[in-house]
Amino acid sequence: MKRLIFILFLSFINLGLYAQTFQFPKKIGSTSIKIEGTQLMIDQGEVSVSDWLSFIYTNYYNEELNKLNEGFEKMMPDTLLLPEKYRFMMQTFLRLKDMETSNVDALYSFWGDNSNILFYLPLFILEVKGEVGEKLLRNLKLPIVGITYEQAQAYLLWRTELANKDKRISKTGYKVKARMMKKEEWINFAINLGPHLLENQTTHIDSSNTEGCYFLNVKIDKPCANMLELINIYREGAFPIYSYDPDRLGLYCIFGNVSEMTEEKGIALGGSYKDYAIDCDALKTTSYSEAQPWLGFRCVLEFYQ
Repeated sequence: MKRLIFILFLSFINLGLYAQTFQFPKKIGSTSIKIEGTQLMIDQGEVSVSDWLSFIYTNYYNEELNKLNEGFEKMMPDTLLLPEKYRFMMQTFLRLKDMETSNVDALYSFWGDNSNILFYLPLFILEVKGEVGEKLLRNLKLPIVGITYEQAQAYLLWRTELANKDKRISKTGYKVKARMMKKEEWINFAINLGPHLLENQTTHIDSSNTEGCYFLNVKIDKPCANMLELINIYREGAFPIYSYDPDRLGLYCIFGNVSEMTEEKGIALGGSYKDYAIDCDALKTTSYSEAQPWLGFRCVLEFYQ
């Protein structure tokens, strides 16, 4: 099977060392941000569709047989819950079940946004070119939804393995565990999480500017021009993981967009596109018992000895 390099997105963040007993490695993956005064690094964006597909591809695709190994289905999101804009990506990925009968033109390479791991999608040339290809590239950066807490934990185990194999980490003398944020961390970091105007030194986020244009993807009764433009491109619901501006810690969409699972099963924080801004607060939790179309998660790397 001929492999073509279709697109390569790499955005490395220069992470300098600061004076304390524990020292972070200079770089990890492509987007992890060090949290000073802690031994934590947090992914700038929520786990994306690209991240999720790179996870399944790495663990289940048999390149010798050109097909997905049995058991990959247990890691696929619930397609009945996925919004329509997600479905083409999943249908395309499922062509890997049997490449001998898919009749595609080639496998095209993509990269996980946070994991920085290569994966391939089988595509027809006409799908690569023009509007379909552009839409695919955009939507691969949507946050993954429709997954369970247990599936998210499997992804985090994989990220743990990737991190501990990284020579830049092993040189620190520390090991790493990938996990989700804890409720207590949201509260501790709240003054820097989410959109804050310069004069805002409280734990409460600023939801909009003086013209009424919002700083985050939440439920809005009368959206202004910037929101309407995003809706026109991505339709209603979740936007890509790097939408809007980063907060004081360098994190995107920590509030709004999709609610994020925490370490405590059944508890999510941050609110989502279905919530008003007033309900997107570090002290307000959202309960869930199963996969949801508005629920995702973010990876935290915790260093320990």
